[in-house]
Amino acid sequence: MVTIVRTTIAKKFLMKNLCLFLFVLLPQVLMAQQPPVIWLETNRQKADYGVLKVKNLPEQLLTALQQKKPIAQDWKKLFPVYTGGKKPADTDQPSIIGDYFIKQTLLCFKPRFFWVNDLHYYCELRLLELASFVQQNHLFSHSSVPYRFEIDAPPSPATFVTKVYPSASTLPANLLRMYVYFSAPMRQGQAKKFIKIRDANGAEVPHVFVPIREELWNHNRTRLTLFFDPGRIKRGLRPHHEAGTPLNPGQVYTLEIDKNWQDAQGRELKASFQKRFTTTQADRTQPHPKKWALQLPKGNSKKPLVINALHTIDHALVQRYLYISNAEGQEVKGKWGTANTEKEIRFAPTQQWLSGKYTLYIDTRLEDLAGNSVRQLFDVDTQHTQTSTNIATTLTINFEVF
Repeated sequence: MVTIVRTTIAKKFLMKNLCLFLFVLLPQVLMAQQPPVIWLETNRQKADYGVLKVKNLPEQLLTALQQKKPIAQDWKKLFPVYTGGKKPADTDQPSIIGDYFIKQTLLCFKPRFFWVNDLHYYCELRLLELASFVQQNHLFSHSSVPYRFEIDAPPSPATFVTKVYPSASTLPANLLRMYVYFSAPMRQGQAKKFIKIRDANGAEVPHVFVPIREELWNHNRTRLTLFFDPGRIKRGLRPHHEAGTPLNPGQVYTLEIDKNWQDAQGRELKASFQKRFTTTQADRTQPHPKKWALQLPKGNSKKPLVINALHTIDHALVQRYLYISNAEGQEVKGKWGTANTEKEIRFAPTQQWLSGKYTLYIDTRLEDLAGNSVRQLFDVDTQHTQTSTNIATTLTINFEVF
């Protein structure tokens, strides 16, 4: 009788624990044994955009990882991330550096430097090494989980003309340069086809620009320099007598940029661009820095130094041929620019002005719109005029900030 009772109790105990295993523990075991899944967070609106995530790892494994606190060399063996889009032949190849962390039930990796657009990547979660590292049993059917991915370049807005210098609507007939700025890099070798100067009737004015085979772009191809033919501007030269000046005084012209011009990505411009301007008589006067009026900033401020040049200055050359030093001879870092149709020069310092004495240096190659420099005139009658170039290469203006 006692044996029957004990057997009955044992059966009940086994049934109870079997039910507990089937309905409580077994689902957890099965869930823990689901294969891990790796994915990249691609939602740009989320704070963890660009983070690699792994789900379906057992809770006890994640807890053990947090306790072990793997260092960078450990992670390289457990969860390396590579460039190249495939498993490297040399497993000692340097992997991408970044931060590994556990967030709730996810194992995450955030690169120290964000992923490069359109570059292929490969990562591998090494499950066997992971289980061994935390001294736990390997619960999965695979020894590792590979994952290949890339970051698509975000859709960028269509490229457009942001500004054109000179900015004035009235320009000298002997204008030497124009600068066209774009919002993104442009395709080279297209300017002649897509940039025109038209007269008041809409007819194209031919051969106004110098036919330069290598177009004059800045380093990232967002600024194009257009040179009006100097041989036709300079009096006394053969092209001037045979073809006349590119532009005539007292006329209305339009700089036209066709929207069919493609940017560096092969996309057409957002819209065509036009700048309408009227020409005056030729400008044959030089800039005179000694006549400039300086509006001085106050000390302990980042207010700009404002210079009334009394003459329209070449916008791009301002950024190249001016600089300021302090009393110790150290250059004051900052940004040069122009305003008020380039008759005003501005310098915005990177750091606050300190009270003291300063020197403004002007390279005498600084020019106005017609190419007249501080050093000499550009547009002269070479048959009848002799110009002196006996002038210093640099002029200085001293000022003090209080």
